[in-house]
This record gives sequence, structure tokens and C-alpha cells, in this order.
Amino acid sequence: MTELPLVSRYAKLLPPDEPDGPFLYATDHVVTWGDTSKVGYLYYSRLIEWQGHLRELFALDFLDEYVRMLLQGHLMLTQSLSCEYLREIDLGDTISERLAVSWVNGPRMLGDFTYHRATPSGEELVARGQQMWVNATPQGHPAPWPPSVLDTCRQLNIDVAEALTA
Repeated sequence: MTELPLVSRYAKLLPPDEPDGPFLYATDHVVTWGDTSKVGYLYYSRLIEWQGHLRELFALDFLDEYVRMLLQGHLMLTQSLSCEYLREIDLGDTISERLAVSWVNGPRMLGDFTYHRATPSGEELVARGQQMWVNATPQGHPAPWPPSVLDTCRQLNIDVAEALTA
């Protein structure tokens, strides 16, 4: 069993899916009617909203200095996002949403999201997605990552070899 390098306050930190892969940051969500197709077409956007929440919890858990920078006007811009809905989810389902930050390259960071429904025999993948974030100055210009962000990424087995540094 891989030893967890950091302690999480808001979610679970899970071992990597593959050797030398990034640790997974996970939270469970109980599905309500608004998360399902029973109320119309907007349900799909809920999974994207969950991505944002998980990203913010990750920052609150592990990137204290960076959160302070964001509160002072620094920006973490979403450059792109995707969500592939593979199976219907229904009222009362428990979904484990997992974030693996794959790499930091230049001012960009890539987050991979997977959504797993708890089943009596284990779990099944119901959706997956990605977000690409850009670290930016308050004026919107790409910026180097703070050393504390890169140190945390290294502890979580995230590839930072091509990260933009000061």
C-alpha cells in the first residue's frame, strides 16, 4: 500500500491507480433529483459544477499560499473542460468523484476527473472529464507557479518537470 503523503481535511486522498501515477483526490456525492435527467437537460452541467467544487476543495486542502494569492486577485483560469456522460445516474446514487492532477506544464495544470457509482459488487464508471487551468496574474497574463504549489504537486506524484517557475 502506498503511504499517503498529505492529510486531507475536506475529501479523501487515495493511492495512485498505477505505479508512480498521481494520487487521487476524491469526494462522495449523493445524487439528488437536480443531478438527474428526470428534471430536464441541465443535469449534465451538474457534473461540471462538481468538477469546480472538487478543484476548489483540493486547493483549500493543499495549496494554502495559492488560495491566499487567489483571494488577493491572482487568477486560476479554466482554459478548457470536458465531461463525457457514460451512464445515467439516479436519485440516491452515491458517486465518488476523483481528481488526478496529471501534470503541470508551463502555466497550465491538467486535471482528470472520473465519476464512479457505488454498486453492491463494487463500483462502475459513469462519467469522466478533464479541465485545463492556467495560472495567471490579476491582469490575465500567464504566470509562474509558486514554489509551494510545485512542492505539493511533487508530493502527490504530479509531473512538474515542464512547469513555469519564477
